[in-house]
Amino acid sequence: MIGYIKNAMIFIKPSRKLDSFIKQLEFDQNMPEGINSIRANIIINNNDRNQTNLRYLLNDEDKEFISQLKLIAKPVTTTEKKVSESAKLLNLEDLYWLNNKIEYRNKSHEDKIYLHDFIMESEIILPENIQIPRNLELEKRCQTLRAQQQNYEYKTMTKNVDCVRKKHPEDTISYQS
Repeated sequence: MIGYIKNAMIFIKPSRKLDSFIKQLEFDQNMPEGINSIRANIIINNNDRNQTNLRYLLNDEDKEFISQLKLIAKPVTTTEKKVSESAKLLNLEDLYWLNNKIEYRNKSHEDKIYLHDFIMESEIILPENIQIPRNLELEKRCQTLRAQQQNYEYKTMTKNVDCVRKKHPEDTISYQS
């Protein structure tokens, strides 16, 4: 049985290219903990991380353009991989900070770099629902109800074969009233 989502944050498992770029960054006081953990090679628990309020990167013109697109949703098939809770992952706050850092760097350098080049080979880790185990009493009750239903269907299917079972008491009007 599927339950609620424990941690609704989306994480990015950085590619080697992004990982090496982050390790080259100099220390900054405002550096988010995800970037700092990769830079300093520290393992943190990603389930304890909190998402701060982030500004939207889309302006009204972008939203209007997206609404005019005629997108056809395609089902995404993925192979489920379990990612350990202590893996080095980036959340959206880390990516916003990294994007601002790259934009600031591009103002003073001739060779431009872009965030999408780094995250192209990265793996996106979507939140998962918690699996709630079924109640054993409920499972037993469901099994008995299924057996009763199958037994009833079998009796109705074979009642015209044997004259003793020709009519069930449930089929009579007196039983129903």
